[in-house]
Amino acid sequence: YIAGAGYQGGVASMDPLTGATAWTKTADGDVQCITTWGSEIWVGGHFTLDQGIGGTGRSRLANLSPTGALLDVNYRINSTLGVWSLASDGNRIYVGGDFTTIAGKAANRFATITNNT
Repeated sequence: YIAGAGYQGGVASMDPLTGATAWTKTADGDVQCITTWGSEIWVGGHFTLDQGIGGTGRSRLANLSPTGALLDVNYRINSTLGVWSLASDGNRIYVGGDFTTIAGKAANRFATITNNT
């Protein structure tokens, strides 16, 4: 998976053997980080509620299926700068960035997400 920056940032899936693009999603800002959790692809960055990923209104954090379909998790992050880093250990996702709440819970620049909750 690759991330793109700038006003028309985005995320894409490419075949590692051929380099062919399998799918792309456009964002209205930078996509700065990507991680996988199980079969899901999680992306973080500076995209906003206006358009988000693929015009869906996701803000700062979104998750996608292996085929690029947007999944139903929609965390609200109070940030103007967004999510800067994502990592997964297989059991949880670690989210780092410029925020103080995520999904309505206090999270001073760092949050842990487990079981998509």
